[in-house]
Formats: sequence, C-alpha cells, structure tokens
Amino acid sequence: MAVYLSQWLNKAIVLSLLLLFYAVFCFALVRKNLNGNIDVYDTLNYDTTRLRKSNRIKRSVGDSPVSLNFRAFDRHFKLRLEPDNGLFTNDFIVESSGKPYMFDRSIVMKGKLADESDSEVYGTIVDDKFHGKIISNGDEYYVESSKPYFSSPEKFHSVIYRKSDIRFKRSHPISGCGIDQEVAKKIEEVRQMKRPLNARKNSEENIQRGSRELPTQNTCQLLVQADHTFTKYYDNNIETATGVLSNLVQSATRMYASTDFDGDGLADNIGFIIKRIKINTTADASQPNNPFAPANIGVSKYLDIASQANHNDFCLAVTFANRDFENGVLGLAWVAGAGGAGGICDRFQPYKGQSMSLNSAIVTILNYGSHVSTAVTEVTLAHELGHNFGSQHDPTTNPTCAPGGSVGNFIMYPKATAGNKVNNKKFSSCSKNYIKPILNSRATNSGGCFRSREAAICGNGVVEAGEACDCGYRQRCKDSCCNAPYENSALTPPGYKPCQLVTGKTCSPSAGPCCNPVTCNYQPAAGNVSCAKAGECSLEAFCDGTNYTCPTAEPKPDIQTTCANGVKVCKEGQCEGSICEKFGQVSCTCTVTTDLCSICCMNKTSKCAVASWISGVKNLSPGTPCNAFTGYCDVFGKCRQVNEDGPLNRLTNILFSAETIQNLLDWIKKYPWAVALICLGVIMFMALFIKACSVHTPSSNPTMVRHRQLTLRRSRRYRDDQDPQLQRRLPPSGPGDARYFKQDPRAPQSSDHQGASHHGKHGYQAKAQYRDRTELQHITAIKPKA
Repeated sequence: MAVYLSQWLNKAIVLSLLLLFYAVFCFALVRKNLNGNIDVYDTLNYDTTRLRKSNRIKRSVGDSPVSLNFRAFDRHFKLRLEPDNGLFTNDFIVESSGKPYMFDRSIVMKGKLADESDSEVYGTIVDDKFHGKIISNGDEYYVESSKPYFSSPEKFHSVIYRKSDIRFKRSHPISGCGIDQEVAKKIEEVRQMKRPLNARKNSEENIQRGSRELPTQNTCQLLVQADHTFTKYYDNNIETATGVLSNLVQSATRMYASTDFDGDGLADNIGFIIKRIKINTTADASQPNNPFAPANIGVSKYLDIASQANHNDFCLAVTFANRDFENGVLGLAWVAGAGGAGGICDRFQPYKGQSMSLNSAIVTILNYGSHVSTAVTEVTLAHELGHNFGSQHDPTTNPTCAPGGSVGNFIMYPKATAGNKVNNKKFSSCSKNYIKPILNSRATNSGGCFRSREAAICGNGVVEAGEACDCGYRQRCKDSCCNAPYENSALTPPGYKPCQLVTGKTCSPSAGPCCNPVTCNYQPAAGNVSCAKAGECSLEAFCDGTNYTCPTAEPKPDIQTTCANGVKVCKEGQCEGSICEKFGQVSCTCTVTTDLCSICCMNKTSKCAVASWISGVKNLSPGTPCNAFTGYCDVFGKCRQVNEDGPLNRLTNILFSAETIQNLLDWIKKYPWAVALICLGVIMFMALFIKACSVHTPSSNPTMVRHRQLTLRRSRRYRDDQDPQLQRRLPPSGPGDARYFKQDPRAPQSSDHQGASHHGKHGYQAKAQYRDRTELQHITAIKPKA
C-alpha cells in the first residue's frame, strides 16, 4: 500500500509541476507585442509597386498627391501625401562619412486622410514603403518597418500600432532623462562660466515689449547627426536613417508649434527646420578620428563628445544613438539659463581648456536592451529640446505641473513617459515660465539665432508657394518656358527672376502635364491630349484647355466595375469594395479551414458561405490577410500562417526566445511565492524519488540491509511450463512446507545432497511463500548466517 501511495504522490507532483510550467509559458505567449512595450499591433502588406507608381505620377504631374490605401485595426486608411518642403533649409545637405550624400528630400511627406479633413499624416517613403505617423480621431497610429522587430524575415513588410497601446515595462526603473544631481551640478558650473554679451540687454528689451506681436523669427535651424550604432540599427541604410530622423523633427515641430509659450492665448508657431544631417555608418566605427567609435561610453561623457564640434552655424545640434546608457537614460542635454551659457543659440567657447558647443543634446533609441517605440523617442527628443530651451524638470510635488493619473504628465516630467496620455506631448505651465524668457532673450528677438521660416526652395524641381514653375537648376533644366535658377546665385543676371515664367509664356510643363512644352500654352481640348491613363476604376483623363493641370479623371461605375482580377469592385474611383457587393451582399470570413481564402458572402437572412455561385472567381487575391490577420493567402488559395515554422523551431522559439525569458523573469519577480512553491515541490519530488529507489540501490556498506533485486514477475504455471529444468524441489523443513529454488544456470551443477548440505551449513536461507498457481511468486535471498 505504501508503495502505491508513493507512486501516486510522485505522479501528482510531476503533473503539478508540468501544469505550473505550462501556465508560465502560456502567460509568456499571451502577451502578443512587438518589444514588450507595445501591447497590440497589426501587420501591413500592401502592394508596394502601386505606391511606387503613385509616387512617380506625383513627380511627373506635380499637383497630384501620392495615394496610399490600406486596412488595419478594422478600418480603412486612405493617405494623401505631398512632399514636406518646409522641413529643410534651402542649403540643406546630408553628409555621410565626411562626404555629401545625394538625398531625395521629396521622400519626406506630409498630408492627411482623404475622408477626414482634420487628420494629419507625416512620414517618409523609403524603398516604396511608408514610415510615419497618422493622427486620426483622437488617436495616433505609427507605421514602421517590421524588420527591426523580428529576427527572421516575415511575410509582411510593415507594422502599425496605436499610441494608446504603448506600455512601459515595469521590470526596470524608468529614468528617461539623464540629468541627475551630479550632472546638474556640472551643467550649472558650465552655465555660469560665460554669458552672452547681449543677454541682459535683450532680455530687458523683450520683457518690456511683451507679446503684442507674433515673432517672425520663429524657427530653430538644426544639425541632426547619427552615430554608427543608430545607422547600424537601420541596416546601414542612409536613406532610411535620414527619413527616421526627419520624422522625429516633424513630430517635435508639431508639439512646439502648437504651444503658447508667451501666454497670450495664441500658439507661437515655434518650430524646427533641418539645415544639415550627418550620418555615420559602421565603416566610420573603426576610423581613428571618430569620437563615437568606443562601444561603451557613459551618457555624460557622450554628451561631452557630442559637444566638442563647432555648432555656431546652428541653433541646436542633436545626436542620436542606439546605445544602452546606464540607469535607463534615454537622453541628456545642456540646460539654458537666462543669465548663463548653454542651450539654444549658445556659441562655441572654452571650458576647462577645451572649446565646446553647449547648444547640444543627445537621444538614444535603446533602453535596457530593447528598442523603444517611436512615440517614446518623440517625447524624449521634445524633452531634451525643452532643456535646451531653458526648462527644468517639472516638480513632481506640484499637482498642476505633474498631475499624473489618467491625463498623464507633461513633456518635462523627469521620468520617461510612454507618450500615450493627453499631457505627454504638451508643456506644463512651469515649463512655459522657464522657456519664455529664454526665447525672448536669445531666439525670437532681432539679435537671436532663430530664423524666419523659408517658404519655397527654388531649384528642387517642385513647384511651391510663390513659384510659377521649377524645372531644377540650369544645368539640368530642359524647360524653355521657365527661368531656371543658377546654382551660384552670384551669377544671376540683374532682373532675372528664377522659378518664374519666361516673359510672354503662359505655363510651364514643370507645373503640370497639360502645358505644351513647345508653345508654353495650355494643351487645347480639341487635341485630345491624354494626361492620365485609365485605371481599373478610373477613365482616361484629357486636357481641357483651361489649365496646365490634368482634370480629375472620371470614375468608372461604382459596384458594377470589377477590379483586382475580379475579386473586388470599384467605389469612388478606388478598388476597395468586395465582389459580394455587386450581388447585393456583404463580404464575410468563412471559419472552415479549407475556406479561409475563399470568397465568402452573406446577406441579412443567410449565413456566411463560399460564393461558389460567382462565376470565374473562387479565391481571394494572393497576399490577402486571412484567419483574423494571422496569415496570408497564397497562389493556391491556402491560408499560410505568418509564423509557419516546423514544430521544433516553434518550440525552440517559444522556450528560448529573449522575450519568453524576459517574461519569465518578470513573472518570477511578480510571483515569488509561486517560485518558492515550485522549489519546495522539486525538493519533495527528489526526496520521494530517492526514498523509493534507494531500496533497490546496491551498496558496499556491510552494515546496510542488502538491496532488493528487481526481477520479472511470472506466474507459477507459466514458469513451470517454460523452465521445468530450472526448478528443483528442496527437502521440506516441516509438515506442509514446500520450497522452490530457482537455480542459476550459470552455476556449477551439484547433487541434491551437496546442495542440501551446503544450504544447511554455509549457504543462504531461501525465503519463499507458497501461493496459488495463478499468483506471482517472489523469491528473495537474505543475508547469510554468521
């Protein structure tokens, strides 16, 4: 009975441990996120060739926006984009490895959603994919490449997530800004060393002037640079890294431009414009003159290195890295003071025998081994720029400036925020009170370093406000209707007006496709000049003789016009309706595994079923998401799971991935009592296991009881039938006693007398129990007599 109880207890303990570990790993798997900070995301796999074609049409037509349509989070996104020409200065350049890099600034976009007038969209188009942010219906959507988030190639090229789904891991202390007591003391020492000569005069002048008029000098010109760790994170793609940096500056401009720093009730329209971008690649990491080459640099030392170059040509210089600084620091910057050095507009000046530019800041995108989300980096950049503008941290004891709770804390809160609360991208009244005198004394006055925002860039090939045409610089321009600008403005003849029409000309082909390049007049309607080819959902468009722009193409009939190889229908000139609508039904998703990629329809009275009655159409287009967006349809009409690995690979990824290990560590910290129970259970299991097996374990200790031999249990009938020669009957020792001894066939044979004599004097006593023939018989040798 004790043996069976011990076996049952062992099985119960093993089963409990397996269930507990299974629950732990299930807990790790349930958290479907990108990097531990983003709870929910969706995947994007739109046709990049269509986006490339739309971008090409935009460049050729000029006024036509770039169109991008996709579906995510159970809604349609219809992006209409155009180049953000106000983000760069006229003399903007990109420098990589000390040499100029030809960067196409037209890939930096801004715009809105076609069906939402108060929405905002900005980002970049790199490698025919959009990366950026969509602001719609009170939420913000971030679109990024999927490559940095997944170790292996995926079937989708981009991911999209909402600001409201961003969370911070609580397994590490949240720091954010690197200004602690020691760093603050150092910054204050530097600030008091030297103050601008015109600081007091300009400060008094502007305080008296107050805020009666909106300053026209409202733009801070930036130097933005990335060290090799940042560029390496983006696969050493200079265009991608430049696009990401541009997006971050776009976001910072939006936050600052909408802020009322002077308290007059109106936004001050303070913004940023990029004058130069420096990109260091991994090839620069080994260069002896690269100050960012060492792998391990403390955050304070890193700011010193970033401040060693002369930044007099810029309002501020910001350096980005992909480094894991100590204590979870995400950024650090010199704090401007009304009567001291440091911050915006500061000059290159000596400090302890070395000249430094204290108009500098640094930002990293790595925190405790994980890439932080774009939303967090946006707030980090705005926070460090806030220090450059003169703001201290919001006091945590002031409920007005650090309210917390559901509304969140403001930009200058000392700890990093996820950027998903109402206040996370706003300045508190405490910060505004710090920043206002700095802007008045250094930036927006006549002697400050801020500049007026530049409206147009003549020579970039894009017709902008104030320009009648723009065919590029004279060396590349082939337009006889437009005055092309000289690359060297000193060569411009008197009275020559660049980016304006040649005298007597009506239009320029650079402004639109309906301008005759020979006559420089509008293409006549009678000429039937095509300016836009017919699409699946739009008719061919022709010039009407009234303008140089192409008239809007007439859409093909809604619903009745099929597109996308017959699986969709046209709606308002876009291929976005289901073929089911053509027959008065709505699209639905079949739940049967074999029908996940079939076209399924239903009406108000019917259930969702395969639309087999639609002739010529059976399956969804290859690449269409299926099975609740967990897979995609292949060319054979089968739903392929996105992470369709072999079972061994899946098990390996589940058990040994960094995310699973981190989640397990988080679980251990959260439930230490469960860990103690697991350890206790393991100890009990091992003790019972040793106890149960010790009776069968041989020992050379003569004082211990001889171990039990494990033998096969056989019935007496079976043994008699199979091994009759191995059985011999021993003389009975008493009435009714019969003993059976199973002789070892390897032992030398002896007579019965010898065997009996040997058994009586020096041998072993055989302990046997007579049982029924149907029972099992145990024969055990015991210790010899002394």
